[in-house]
Amino acid sequence: MTTSIPCLINMALQPLLSICIPTNGAVEYVVPSLESIYGQEVDASSFEVVITDNGVDSHLEEFIKKLKYPNLRYIKTNAQGFMNQICAFKESQGAFIKMINHRALFHDGSLQKMIDFIKAYQEKKPMLYFPNGHLGGIKTTQCQNLDDFLNKVSFWSSWEQGVGIWQEDKKKLDDIHYDRMFPAASILFNIREHSPYIVCDNNFTYEKPSKRMRRYDFFQVFAVEFLDVLHHLSEQTRISEETFNFVRKDMYRRYLISYYYQIVVAKTDRAIPPKNIMSNMSKYYSIWDYYWMCIYCHTAMRLKNLFKK
Repeated sequence: MTTSIPCLINMALQPLLSICIPTNGAVEYVVPSLESIYGQEVDASSFEVVITDNGVDSHLEEFIKKLKYPNLRYIKTNAQGFMNQICAFKESQGAFIKMINHRALFHDGSLQKMIDFIKAYQEKKPMLYFPNGHLGGIKTTQCQNLDDFLNKVSFWSSWEQGVGIWQEDKKKLDDIHYDRMFPAASILFNIREHSPYIVCDNNFTYEKPSKRMRRYDFFQVFAVEFLDVLHHLSEQTRISEETFNFVRKDMYRRYLISYYYQIVVAKTDRAIPPKNIMSNMSKYYSIWDYYWMCIYCHTAMRLKNLFKK
């Protein structure tokens, strides 16, 4: 069941871009995000904003009614958890449908740059992915297929904000089997069986720091569930075993060790303390990978404290 606030202008022409903001009623994030969008002075006919809100006891609708932004739609939905992302995609009307986090703020001038980039691919309509600077220097690159794409993007393919689809692909959304924690990645990997991927690593947005605690076990989600998704692609021969192992090792070196340090050792990340890290990692990593991570991170903390003295 959904309720909605319709656009305040007549969208007679299809907008090029739909900006999807799935949220759980986080007024403190959504309102600044909208201000960063509508402060860009971009032609309102070229984009729309679609907010899908699955927050319990949410008061966001009251604030949306006061804002009076054009080309903005608010939909109250009962979609569970991250499946709210799929609801936002289904409600969108733009030629290209792009998701952003409800904490995302657009850099000045970046919305028009994103629209111009999408317009350049409007005729051929390849898969477009936006890592937002996380690849560290790759600006725009073409990947011939999913295997090539994962070799370029690695574990950042799990990042839901990078995902977008063309309106023509929306009819396939009901045919996809969605992973409960990675529905956007399920779209990214399965909405097209064969397609080139264009990776645009321009830094379009930045995120307002979260004041809320992350409510999931990081190591269960990434060291097990996301790798399950990739392993299934390998079993289907949609990606090679070499590519799966590349992403698995890359995630360990550049992601899992870093988060172990932040969450367990330094305690600088607002997250539920993870449980059973060793058993979660044992599915795709060795016991020595686990112990090396522990030793490395605790040694790093000791050295940091030593140099403070």
